[in-house]
Amino acid sequence: MKKADPTTPATLQRWATLTKSLLRVGVEVLPMAGLPTLKLGGQAFGSLYGNSLVLKLDPASHPSTLALEGVELFDTGGTTHPMKGWMVIPFEHSKEWGSLTASALTALATTAKARKRPPKVYPRRKH
Repeated sequence: MKKADPTTPATLQRWATLTKSLLRVGVEVLPMAGLPTLKLGGQAFGSLYGNSLVLKLDPASHPSTLALEGVELFDTGGTTHPMKGWMVIPFEHSKEWGSLTASALTALATTAKARKRPPKVYPRRKH
């Protein structure tokens, strides 16, 4: 994957609209690896990358999304080893960002319920 283009005002406006609706359901927007990242319950599921939205979506469950022009698997270092289950959806498909983000949230909730991981407990440090 090539380096991200500078984010345009149109992309920032679409991102702001998307995140505003997500904040209402408890999603946080936090920096991660220098990118504004969508997190729910401490789990990242999306990010803004230049003029594209990156979402954690199972390609097997979303073959039509992967077939859209310009959509590709997210490969941060250009190493031909993309991050498993992460897709880059360019601004040209920004009308789909809302529904795809909803799918990513559903998948996140499903996997969290399946794992049922207990919260992390860190031992107290002795002073």
